[in-house]
Order: sequence, then C-alpha cells, then structure tokens
Amino acid sequence: MGTVFEDVLADNDRILVTVPTKAKVITFSNSGRGGKRNWFAMTTDQLRGCLEDMLEGLDAFPSIYEEKLWRELFKTHLTEDVARTMGAVQTLPLFEVLAKVIHYSNGSGPRSFKTINLEPNAVRQAIAMLERD
Repeated sequence: MGTVFEDVLADNDRILVTVPTKAKVITFSNSGRGGKRNWFAMTTDQLRGCLEDMLEGLDAFPSIYEEKLWRELFKTHLTEDVARTMGAVQTLPLFEVLAKVIHYSNGSGPRSFKTINLEPNAVRQAIAMLERD
C-alpha cells in the first residue's frame, strides 16, 4: 500500500487525478449571500495564465465590470480549465482577484471596486510579479 495519493492515482477509473503539485495558492471568496461565504483557490500559475490570455486579446476586455460580458470573455479567452470554470461561475471574484493583482503589482493606494487596469504595461508587470513569486 502506497501513500494516499499513490492509491488515488492508481484508482483512475472514471475521475482522473494527477500528482499533487507544489504551487503557491491564493484563496478568495465571493460576497456571501445570506452571510455564507464560499471560498475558492487558484494557483499563482493559473492567475498568471489568465493575465497572459487576457493580454493576447486585451482590446476585447473593458475596464469596467459587467457580469455577462466578463463571463463570456473569460469563457472565450481563458485557456486553462480551472480559470475558465471560475470565470463562468464566480465571475466577479475572479475579476476582482485579477484586478487586485494588476493594481498592487503596479503600486499601491486605493482602487475602485469593479474596475481593472488594462494598460498593457500594467498587465505585463503583474505577469512578471507572478513569475517572481
């Protein structure tokens, strides 16, 4: 008998599992309807991938959040499965995490809720920061 993960990997009958990765993870929540928050996690590599995908089609993305539009943009532009799923079901939390990463990678100070800095150099700086961390 091996470790738990060796056993889980060996039992790839219907649901496939891969080896756990060592990665930095950011955990974030939604606003919590009825006082109950739901928590989600993505690796910094997945967040960096979102920014890289966005950078490729930057002209399609508006700097102001509008749920249906951003949900569709995440669906059509993000290539990573977890990120695309998060963008479809937790659109605002993913938008806000990406907006904060861009904002704080380029300085500090106050930022506005439901806005994102999509200047190409700002997005590149955020990508570079996520590569370093």
